[in-house]
Amino acid sequence: MASFSTMRVDAPSLFSLLNHAKSNNLLPLRDSDNFVIGSQDQARHHKDSVFTSIFDLEAVFSICKQPGLAFAQNITSLPGAKSVEMLGTRLKPNKFHCHNDLSVKQGSFDKVLHDPVVIQECQNRLKSYEQRLKN
Repeated sequence: MASFSTMRVDAPSLFSLLNHAKSNNLLPLRDSDNFVIGSQDQARHHKDSVFTSIFDLEAVFSICKQPGLAFAQNITSLPGAKSVEMLGTRLKPNKFHCHNDLSVKQGSFDKVLHDPVVIQECQNRLKSYEQRLKN
């Protein structure tokens, strides 16, 4: 009796499947600069390029983004199942792009940048630099 187990698909395993010695390199993998990916080590460094050769990564990224995840270049296929499991990592909110959120308190750096005294001082320096350039 045959038994089936899950199949883990990551960049090195995809490279091995697509570039098996008996397959005569039916599908040469290329990176974003159009160079041939020739080893599993190179496949690890160019994960997105390897996955793009088989999967529509834009669709994968959009599926992972909905629950707040980033695709982690790892897919698990269950035998007999009509779906796959994609591994993702949780996206951390970027503290530098929170200026649209009004509930976030204004940092001291932002306060300094909007201080009228600092603005006036910067304008005065700019005028003095312009005068020096004219002379």
